[in-house]
Amino acid sequence: MDPGEEFTKSWRIKNVGTCTWNPNYSFVFYSGDRMSGAKTTDLDEYVEPGETIDILVDMEAPSDPDTYTGYWKLQDDDGNNFFQVYVTIKVKSTFAVTSVHLDADPSSSTGDCLAPISFSIDADITSSAAGKVTYQWKNSEGYTSDLLSVKFDDDGTKTVTYDWTIDTPEEKTYWVKIYIDNPNHQTFGPLNIVVDCTP
Repeated sequence: MDPGEEFTKSWRIKNVGTCTWNPNYSFVFYSGDRMSGAKTTDLDEYVEPGETIDILVDMEAPSDPDTYTGYWKLQDDDGNNFFQVYVTIKVKSTFAVTSVHLDADPSSSTGDCLAPISFSIDADITSSAAGKVTYQWKNSEGYTSDLLSVKFDDDGTKTVTYDWTIDTPEEKTYWVKIYIDNPNHQTFGPLNIVVDCTP
């Protein structure tokens, strides 16, 4: 489930005993994670032996990603608990790369194209939560890097760097992109780098 997602949990329970459940019986939270469910829900009807009843409780998934389990019990009109049921949910992580800012130093080049030109490209990666981001650099010369990674202990921004040397530069616009493999499966960029050659 998504963090904060609202849902209704239902249980279909059969009276396999010899006593009739009356409207004063209750369905009560017992232990574990209540997930905003009502602490007490009255049955509001009679349930004869052999009959079934559907009990519905409105709940809300917690905001933090994890697995949550809550236990409820039936309670008779004397306050005695009997028959336990439970619900377990898993809340999905909100981990995602929300933005990537690319920058090059230098951002362009004008000069002798007979010599190699080197650029240092930074990517400021912003994550919404803790997790491991895997990524690849790509450039206009057909290069794709190995799968690299950066770990986030919390939400925030981290910078990764790619050093690119063009051995035989030409007068044209080059580009660099970064592909975020996990968690987004998304390409950011391109960052254009203009090379002007002078005699």
